[in-house]
Amino acid sequence: MGHSRGQGWGRALLHYTLRYMRAHAVSRAYFLHCVEGSPAYHLYRHQGFHVIRRFVPMIKYVPNDRKSGDASPGLPPQE
Repeated sequence: MGHSRGQGWGRALLHYTLRYMRAHAVSRAYFLHCVEGSPAYHLYRHQGFHVIRRFVPMIKYVPNDRKSGDASPGLPPQE
């Protein structure tokens, strides 16, 4: 996927989407992102998007039955 970066696909898709939204009387577009300073963040900022709220991601590990194969991969076991 990284081989497509820097070729303008994101900018083209955003421009197309915003034109489509204008044509269909949609008045707001939201962009949720995780990494401030990422290429996507800069793209949206340069297109006039501005920060209206910051989110704090949270996680809770939920115990499960590891015998049934129901364990969540990549999550450390809870003590």
